[in-house]
Amino acid sequence: MPSETRTCQNCKQNFVVEPDDFSFYERIKVPPPTFCPLCRHIRRLSWTHAFNLYRRKCDVSGHAEEIIAKYPAASPVTIYDAAYWWSDAWNPLDFGAPHDFTRPFFEQLNELYRRVPMCNSDIVNSVNCDYCITAHNSKNCYFISGGFHSEECLYSDTPAFCKNIVDSYLCLGSDTLYECAFCDGCFNLKYSYHCEGCMDSSFLYDCKGCSNCFGCINLRNKKYCIFNKQYSKNEYFEKMKEFDTSSSLKVRQILEEFAKFKLRFPHRYANITKSINCSGDIIERGKNCQYCFEIRQGAENCKYASVAGVGIKDSYDVYGGGATSALLYESRASINCERVFFSSKIKGSTDVYYSLSCDGCSRLFGCVALRHKKYCIFNKQYSKEEYEELVPRIVRHMDEQPFVDDRGIIYKFGEFPPSIFSPLPYNDSDAQQYYPLDEQSAKKKGFFWARSEKPKFVTSISSDSVPDSIYEVGEDVIGQVIECTHKGQCLHNCPGAFKIVPQELDFYRRTRTPLPRLCPICRYMERLRSVRFKSENPIGLYTRVCQCTGTSSVNGIYQNVSTHAHGSSACQVQFQTAYAPDRPEIVYCESCYSSEVV
Repeated sequence: MPSETRTCQNCKQNFVVEPDDFSFYERIKVPPPTFCPLCRHIRRLSWTHAFNLYRRKCDVSGHAEEIIAKYPAASPVTIYDAAYWWSDAWNPLDFGAPHDFTRPFFEQLNELYRRVPMCNSDIVNSVNCDYCITAHNSKNCYFISGGFHSEECLYSDTPAFCKNIVDSYLCLGSDTLYECAFCDGCFNLKYSYHCEGCMDSSFLYDCKGCSNCFGCINLRNKKYCIFNKQYSKNEYFEKMKEFDTSSSLKVRQILEEFAKFKLRFPHRYANITKSINCSGDIIERGKNCQYCFEIRQGAENCKYASVAGVGIKDSYDVYGGGATSALLYESRASINCERVFFSSKIKGSTDVYYSLSCDGCSRLFGCVALRHKKYCIFNKQYSKEEYEELVPRIVRHMDEQPFVDDRGIIYKFGEFPPSIFSPLPYNDSDAQQYYPLDEQSAKKKGFFWARSEKPKFVTSISSDSVPDSIYEVGEDVIGQVIECTHKGQCLHNCPGAFKIVPQELDFYRRTRTPLPRLCPICRYMERLRSVRFKSENPIGLYTRVCQCTGTSSVNGIYQNVSTHAHGSSACQVQFQTAYAPDRPEIVYCESCYSSEVV
């Protein structure tokens, strides 16, 4: 089929369905989407847990204990503690019901989502990780999300095969990092981003193989550099005495200087490495991946996927997961799966539709919390013949009697479940992190919103009374209630206060790092916005022209250090980049950028 321009029924903006898209939809036997890629992305995010934990009661009959949960008390779902949820003391099939052909499918699915108990946490095969959002095969971690085979990590998102990582984002195979993002194979690094194989350094951006460097940009295999100036070993350590990174005030000043310094150097149009025919940003070992973001450790033939990888293939509209999966569509947090559609948190399963938190299953349609089951609809068991006869009837019924929300949006077969049915309020979801809204705006756009009752803290240390230097901090800080600088007045779901735990204080002392002034949630949000958001739309791409004029950047700030393939004339290469045109960074194409890194 030729390309076709359609109008998103949600935002009313036009979007294009390409010939390859039609081929994919035909292959998996689903209709083309009626939401544009951005609205589909936000809809999936509204079902995804943010960087938050909550205290609430366990809903198991006879249990009265308070538990730590990923769902707030305002969420309309039933929550069981992990030990009971994983036990054989209850059976998810007991909550099943037959499909009612007199009512819209999505209404019945929503009732099932509310009826079947959910687990309070996503902690699997982990030790001493009770206060984590998600942790797999990890040990001694505290308040991390997406932890995978990691140890001694705190307040970090998606540390994989890491140890001693604090306040960091999407780092792999690293040890002893603080305030880092997209750093792989690094050791003893602070305030650094997009680095590989670096050690004993601070304030680095896009450096590889560097050690004992400070405030450097675009360096390769260098030692003893400060703000890209080469020093001898003795000169370096003597000069470093001028930078007191144990002081919060000094660190803030250095960060401001470093941010300005970064704008004096060309930025690569996209962080795409070892990849063929890919568009997006932060893609590693990708092949034929379009509009993809944060794809790590391999992906092939994917589109509109983000925070995924590890061998995912032939998939569209994925948020989170992958891990050798294939043919995923409109799914989130699914791993080791094949043919999983419109579903969330599916593991080791095949041919699953409209399901949530199922493991080791096949042939499911609209199920919740099933394990090692086949041929189930709405958590009700059927024979193979009954299942294969009933599913096509339900699909036809979804088209003939669709669900229509209060705004007139029509949900037929082929749509991800409506955001209004999410077990998470918009303000407690990942959507709020990327696309923050106030309550009125969220409800107007059709999102579920609920005000969680925040705990009331009596602070013992005001934000402006936190000691400036880590050397001024005593053991008595443990257990103190420290006021967050934002004081709960931001859009970050800020609790207004925080505490320092012993493991955290030990890390700060060992690495000579000052105490934070923001609570962990606000630190996470500030980090996320500084390292990921290059435009108002974090998954947006813009067609731009390389800003190299031949001898310098177009704004004259950067002077080229080498002769480029296009000579002294302006580079004419066009590319798609996540850097919006109004951003201040100097953006070079791959060839011009590669000529300038040293």
